[in-house]
Amino acid sequence: MALQSVVDSARFPNSKPIRSYAKDNLCLAAKFSQWLEIQEYSSHTRRSYAPLIADFCRFIGSRSLTEIKHIDIREYFASLQGRGIGSSSLEQKLYGLRAFFGFLKLGGVVSTNVARFIRTRIRHRHLPRFPTVKEARKIIEATKSPRDRAILETFYATGCRVAEVAGMRYEDIDFSDGEIGTIRVLGKGKKERDVLFGRMAREALLAYLGDRREGFLFQDDFLGQKFTVSKVRPKSTPGGWWYGYWREYPKDGGPGIQHKQWLGSVSKMSRDEAQSKFLTLIGSANTTRTKHNLPISTRQLLRIVKRAAVRAGIAGIHPHSFRHAFSTHLLADGADLRGIQELLGHSSVSDTMIYTHVTPGQLIDIHKKCHPRG
Repeated sequence: MALQSVVDSARFPNSKPIRSYAKDNLCLAAKFSQWLEIQEYSSHTRRSYAPLIADFCRFIGSRSLTEIKHIDIREYFASLQGRGIGSSSLEQKLYGLRAFFGFLKLGGVVSTNVARFIRTRIRHRHLPRFPTVKEARKIIEATKSPRDRAILETFYATGCRVAEVAGMRYEDIDFSDGEIGTIRVLGKGKKERDVLFGRMAREALLAYLGDRREGFLFQDDFLGQKFTVSKVRPKSTPGGWWYGYWREYPKDGGPGIQHKQWLGSVSKMSRDEAQSKFLTLIGSANTTRTKHNLPISTRQLLRIVKRAAVRAGIAGIHPHSFRHAFSTHLLADGADLRGIQELLGHSSVSDTMIYTHVTPGQLIDIHKKCHPRG
């Protein structure tokens, strides 16, 4: 090693060891995540930006972020395209990099937001699939519980985003009017607004809530454990073994602990005997999950809507489909675009226009009524 260093110093007398900026880059990425939280960006945005910036830092390797040019970002996007990333996702990632380099410029780390020099390709937006009035009614009727029906009625009646529905609280509902109710929701950018719901949603909500008068509007329905035995068939044992599975919960409300118990041989014990032994075994265990006042997750809301749509025989429906249906059906029945903008919580009417879809039949009617030679 000493000889090699002498040789290197002789060949490159003025050379200096190359410094790696990888740790510095990751440190800046962590500070960017903290800054997003301080600026009250949504949790969804923070979760999507964090892995993006980490992946970009891995791509540039040991180079400093201060050395990055717009050509480097182009190369990064070329690599993303090579991984099969679609144009819509690429556009979202570009927004993330613009925000990151904007943060670096704000802090004086870089002098220019190089991500601003990158322009996305013009992307043809596909019209989203949203239910017709008849399909919306069919999906709502396909729900299997009062809670799920109330959720679908609320999505369709209010046009709210999935995160807004998940965060609704009973304390923010006003049932005082016999026909039209209101719910105060917290939308994007921590903006509050009042949304309306009609008689059908009111009846569904009251049927679901019962005597409850506080907490998050939609809560997780904890399903009880089945306490059934299972047959395990190892190769070394003819017939197999009976095993019982259950989850036991601590009294302080912590996470449950999964248990597995051998009950006996299948050749010497019937299923009923194994089941009886299993129930006796877990008789004193605390198998009831403590119910906390926590909101239903957005993932659960997605499952509820998609399963109801599948049962109704309608494909391609998700919670945001009802937001499109809400605005389009209001517009079709003569609602003002400005009013729809307020109900959707949009800051610009151009955003609202994305959610309002005019059907071919409506275009024909407009032409017949309005064109001088229609």
